[in-house]
Amino acid sequence: MATSKLSLPKLELITEDSDTRTMDGTADKKKPTKSFESKTKVVGKWKRLAEKAKQLDDPWEEFNLEETCPTEVAKRHLYNPRKRTWKEDTIEVKMQTEPFARGAMRECFRMKKLSKFVYQDDWKKASNYVAKRYMKEEKRSTYFEDVKLQMDAKLWGEDYNKKDPPKKVDIIQTYIIEMNEREDSPLYCVEHLIDGDYIKYNSNSGYVTDIKRLTPQAFSHFTFERSAHQLIVVDVQGVGDLYTDPQIHTFGAQEYGEANLGAKGMALFFSSHICSPLCEFLGLVEFDLSRKELEHLKSKKWKSEEPSGTVVSTSSANSLDVPSEGQLETVGEAFRRISQSNWDVLAEPGGSVPESPMTPLTPFSGSGTSLSSLNEKKQRQKYDSVGDDQEEGSFSLDHKDTAAAVEVAKQQIKKLQDIADKQREGLAILGMVHFEMANYNLIGRFSEDQKTPDNESAMFHLEKATECDNLKALELLSKMYLQIPHDEFSELSVSDTPSNQCRGFDYLYRAAELGDREAMVRVAEALETGIGLGERPEEDAGFTAPQRHQSYQEAVKWYTKAVEQECAEGDASYLSHANYAILAKLAELYLKGGLGLEKDPSSAGDYYTQAAEEAMAALKGKLATKYYSLAEEAWAEC
Repeated sequence: MATSKLSLPKLELITEDSDTRTMDGTADKKKPTKSFESKTKVVGKWKRLAEKAKQLDDPWEEFNLEETCPTEVAKRHLYNPRKRTWKEDTIEVKMQTEPFARGAMRECFRMKKLSKFVYQDDWKKASNYVAKRYMKEEKRSTYFEDVKLQMDAKLWGEDYNKKDPPKKVDIIQTYIIEMNEREDSPLYCVEHLIDGDYIKYNSNSGYVTDIKRLTPQAFSHFTFERSAHQLIVVDVQGVGDLYTDPQIHTFGAQEYGEANLGAKGMALFFSSHICSPLCEFLGLVEFDLSRKELEHLKSKKWKSEEPSGTVVSTSSANSLDVPSEGQLETVGEAFRRISQSNWDVLAEPGGSVPESPMTPLTPFSGSGTSLSSLNEKKQRQKYDSVGDDQEEGSFSLDHKDTAAAVEVAKQQIKKLQDIADKQREGLAILGMVHFEMANYNLIGRFSEDQKTPDNESAMFHLEKATECDNLKALELLSKMYLQIPHDEFSELSVSDTPSNQCRGFDYLYRAAELGDREAMVRVAEALETGIGLGERPEEDAGFTAPQRHQSYQEAVKWYTKAVEQECAEGDASYLSHANYAILAKLAELYLKGGLGLEKDPSSAGDYYTQAAEEAMAALKGKLATKYYSLAEEAWAEC
């Protein structure tokens, strides 16, 4: 009997190929893109597995659902993750009224569903399902979000399999049933029974099982890079590499329920992930971890490569037989291969890779999360991407006199611009993940007692965040190195030396280049006064920022940028550096001249006039009068 368990959940997928292939309850009417011989081969495999499945024992036979439970008609809601649409149909089910297991939030019921392709009510041949319902009242939308999450994750599994890893993964199909014949028409999330050793490989908060498996962790890492850092699939759990109940963290923490922890959740995953040879095979680059973090992870003791027993129960009150290793490798693997082939047959014409829920314009697989320098960013954004290695002039027009050629060129240029935008966005997300890692280390989240701060690792991740142009990290480190008081990360400090001041100014300058108005004003003040520029550390070959010197000309450039930068009146930068004050400073510099700036009383008078107008608009009447007077004095020097 032990060899019969794994294939039972797939029986309906074999016999109900049409509705499960399309995930919308209808057969796919489009002509398949593969050859007739290929389709015949796939169908033959399904039939052989179906014949084998018919001979398997029913693990729920003792509960006699076909005799003890009434037949009910339910409305089924199926989600198509490719089209992002919902469809409905009706099915017949038999479900126990009492749950056989409870989790922290949901309870589980045994259920059988009659196949639409069986023309007689033979419930003994019906497939086994688990129907899940929240124990506390939840909004109707919560059930739909749960199904959408799992079906979106299923597409990421399909995308992962396209890389031809040593072991394929699959995420079990799920849908909603609405029991309209019952009071209040309760909803249930339904999926096939997975019978076997149920293992939680990782969680949404950084937990990783001590059973050493490469595939689950590599799959999570793959989704992070393939989505251009927009999301990561975690909470990977199931039987073998057939997963269920995953969680998706998205950068903006939108969709996918309250367990979507956003960038914090991404940081928690990488806090416990060391890349394996499988990550290397997939073209994934290691996420940067500090020396202490690496030592901590490498010190963990791992068990054998494959699970040796039941780690987590299948949530059943009764023990379930464990499938043999041979069964896992034969029927289970064959099912997943055939399932993948079936998706290939149904793929839409014109593309061999199914779209992932958030497929970026260029994937980040292999783009790298280990960014030790700004130049390295460009080199690492090359795996499976478009445009990075194009030869100069590769998009030149062969027929310059044709409107079509011009339009094609415009479209190609637009595509490259979109790719660059997506890569910049992915880099920004990576920076926020490092910033969250710094936060967690500062509160001791990753220490043995989860209390002792790791300041060294916190500083490491702040540095990495700046390499990804993270504004918050740049602002913090600039204040830290320039000895400016800072409330956030106040536990971290560096010594006050000329070389550290130079580093601090470089962080400040980069923040200004990224459009931070406060940084622009502070850069201008430093260039005007020469204070806080520091001295470039000659002994540090890794520090490439140039030595900067006092310059009125450069100061004027940054004061002007600050005035032109849009800023709301309630913004902290506006309150501390109002436009009228900056305009008056520009007038003062032009009136003085020197340090690379030509004296220009006329421009000084114009700037004083603009300052007066800004002051009047801000209800600063006396100050406006002063600026008008100064403008007259400046023009008098012309």
